[in-house]
Amino acid sequence: MFYRKNPLYHDLKQRICFYDNYLEIFSKRGKITHEYTEFRGLLEDRKGLYLILGRNTALAIDKKVCDDELYQFIRSVAVHPFSRLKRF
Repeated sequence: MFYRKNPLYHDLKQRICFYDNYLEIFSKRGKITHEYTEFRGLLEDRKGLYLILGRNTALAIDKKVCDDELYQFIRSVAVHPFSRLKRF
């Protein structure tokens, strides 16, 4: 709902860089860093992966842009022994 009502998020392009313990998101609005331990869950459907940050917040990753290595890395983060992530 928030996305539909806020035109600042329409057509917002982001670049996500994955590192061992964290990821960085770059867009025209700035840079955000998240450690993997901040994520609370992982949802997946046929179109995307959704790293859950909170009750109404998730990082959506389109599967079309994921090669197999990235896909497996994102899924492995979800079961990392030092994270609080759980699969839904």
